[in-house]
Amino acid sequence: MKTVLSTKNIDTRLQPLFLGEPLSLQRYDQLKYPKLYELAEQMEEYFWRAKEVSLMKDRNDYLELSDAERFVFDTNLKWQTATDSMLSRSLNTIGTYVSNPELEACIQVWSFFESNIHSRSYSHILKNVYPDESVFWDSILTDEEVTRRANEIKNDYDTFFNSDGDVKQKIFNALLSTQITEGLSFYSSFVCSFFFAARGKMEGNGKIIKLIARDENLHVAV
Repeated sequence: MKTVLSTKNIDTRLQPLFLGEPLSLQRYDQLKYPKLYELAEQMEEYFWRAKEVSLMKDRNDYLELSDAERFVFDTNLKWQTATDSMLSRSLNTIGTYVSNPELEACIQVWSFFESNIHSRSYSHILKNVYPDESVFWDSILTDEEVTRRANEIKNDYDTFFNSDGDVKQKIFNALLSTQITEGLSFYSSFVCSFFFAARGKMEGNGKIIKLIARDENLHVAV
């Protein structure tokens, strides 16, 4: 992004999604990709808040989990929390290369959901389920397996900040990493959350993850 507002009248329908002319007005009367605009609106319609879901039963359920169940639940939640913490920043970085207004709208709404809804949802879970949420927070980045998995995802994003090279290749790598994260890695973690709920345990957490999964379907579509 060379400027926050280009003063040229440019037909963005003739521009690529990335690395075209700097964006001018956020106008949506001339759309090159109407589907992207529709997806941005659909994401907005899915707005929700984790506080709407009660976790009172989950707090008692957690105390009754076996050591093995607690290990699976904890490490799964650690990974979800760590990954969503970086996604919104990653999307904002990709967004600086965007030259299409409807894609810009998509990325901004998508980023909002990751930081202001999903990450806050994990905080809601930790505050209501764990005796001392600070202990859990501090344990996330000291868990070697969680950070190893997170590093596999974030390395492609970090190249935006810390390396030179082919910008097109960096964008492609970041988009591919995003697609794998949203469309595959998250779903393997969701299965764990749904499994607990299917057995009548941690059902509030399962409801929150179900809402997050619904959002991720749209993110994958973008």
